[in-house]
Amino acid sequence: MFILSILILSLVYSLEVLNKFNLTWTTSNSHIKFTLYQSINKGYIGLGLKSPQGDSSMSDSDIWVFDLENHLVSDHHSKDNSFPNYDYKNSLQSVEFSQDGKIIEWTRKMLTKDFEDIEITLDKYKLLWCIGRIVRGKISQHLYGDAYRGVVLIDIRNP
Repeated sequence: MFILSILILSLVYSLEVLNKFNLTWTTSNSHIKFTLYQSINKGYIGLGLKSPQGDSSMSDSDIWVFDLENHLVSDHHSKDNSFPNYDYKNSLQSVEFSQDGKIIEWTRKMLTKDFEDIEITLDKYKLLWCIGRIVRGKISQHLYGDAYRGVVLIDIRNP
């Protein structure tokens, strides 16, 4: 009888944004695990993935919104630059807020088979990010300026 053992080496990739938050991720063949370290405490952080060939707008992007006050997350899809629509087939798994919301972890399948998600099949993607307020329990439009939103080209599988 032979026992086959497979060791999968996971590398941790990291992105720091304006001393406001740090996003790390590890990948396997089927999943990507994200960890968000943040020091904002109020409002929300929005993160999104889109094709590297696309422009720097929110259009055609897969967006996740993290409510830092209520420790909630929602999955969205944006077809244009208006408020992104809810993706009712939430593809984020094992979402966990810890250390009073300072650390947020979640996992997502690389291939979700959800037409509103970006399938992660390439190495490079544009990562969209924004910071905004929650007004009367609702997410408001993110603030403008380089301190509140941006786009970074990331390499999912190679640092």
